[in-house]
Amino acid sequence: FISRESLLSPDRKCELKEAEEAAFVLDQTRDFWSDTWDEAEPIPASEQIPLFDAFSTVEMILMSFEGMHPAQLLNQILSVNFAMADFILSSSKPVYQLDLVDCALKQLSQKTEKVLKMLNKDLLEDLKRQSPKATTDFGDKYSFSYITPETVAACESLCGQIGSVESMLSRAASLLTKFSGDVNLVRQVLENSGRHYAATSHESRSGILNDIQCQQQRNSGSSAGAMDDLPFPSVREYILRNRDDCNPCQLTVSIGGTHGLEKGGTNSTKGGLVLALNKCVSGAH
Repeated sequence: FISRESLLSPDRKCELKEAEEAAFVLDQTRDFWSDTWDEAEPIPASEQIPLFDAFSTVEMILMSFEGMHPAQLLNQILSVNFAMADFILSSSKPVYQLDLVDCALKQLSQKTEKVLKMLNKDLLEDLKRQSPKATTDFGDKYSFSYITPETVAACESLCGQIGSVESMLSRAASLLTKFSGDVNLVRQVLENSGRHYAATSHESRSGILNDIQCQQQRNSGSSAGAMDDLPFPSVREYILRNRDDCNPCQLTVSIGGTHGLEKGGTNSTKGGLVLALNKCVSGAH
């Protein structure tokens, strides 16, 4: 009769033995805690000794601060600030789905995690060098090395990325407010800055015109109530110029006949609309 264990290699036999020992230890530990739980007498929570002693913990932290190098403290402060900045910016994401904003926040989280790992690695290496054994091994070669140049460059790059993401979130929130939640138009403006866009929805066009009116009121120093008291104009004229220096042009719009609007109406039955597209001389504005 040939046993199954005799067919196993020596390495396999050793692994099997270690697995059996680990299973035995696990069973014994489980049995111990099970018996201890059954035999323990119930004690009210108010009479139990607290496991966490706040006073001794604070004293230990203060004692560690006394012997901590300032570079190590700055390392921890940077880690906390970077983590909090990533959390705050991620929590400030607009409710609307914007792929550019989501991608920027995801890249920021990945870079923040990478920088935190680099800071943690530098701190651990610094603590190892400060041990008595490490002092004799390293000598004075690393006595002033508390952070690597690569970590400093990564922290600087992360600070710039945090500022860029913050500006993008502010711009997205402002555009969503001005364009009355027109996500498609806001997405085009964010993804292709400096180009021309068409406000297709009525809400977007109304939002743009309302912002223009508010800006004119601020520049003239008049309030909304004062503007409402003015009579309705018989003719309204708008001039829109493009920003293309190679093909400069302007669109002149004249709207006449506001009969009925002065009484609170929403539509005018008399009047007309004139559109004129003119080509301008380059540089003449």
